[in-house]
Amino acid sequence: MLTEYSVALENTMKLGLRLWGMGRGLGTNGLKQGLAKGLTIGSNSVVVYVVMAFLCWYGGRLVIYHGVRGGTTYNEGSCITLGGLSLGSGLSYLKYFYNAMAA
Repeated sequence: MLTEYSVALENTMKLGLRLWGMGRGLGTNGLKQGLAKGLTIGSNSVVVYVVMAFLCWYGGRLVIYHGVRGGTTYNEGSCITLGGLSLGSGLSYLKYFYNAMAA
């Protein structure tokens, strides 16, 4: 049953990719750019997941062995993760600050 759905969706996917490339005039370069964007966004999510997993593990050790409160540990881990995401998204605008300082 799963193979029947897969075969049915294969033609639809080919049509969608062909129309998407024709509509934007990108051809295979558009597919490569889409793949690059997908890998970038996906790797960002993996990094966030790994950092949160490490912070949960380390926070658990702090709670168990050093008597730190769990809520404080969770709050600090969330702040570190969101701060890193904000810093990473802000770094793409760094060249504009350099140009403004040079003017």
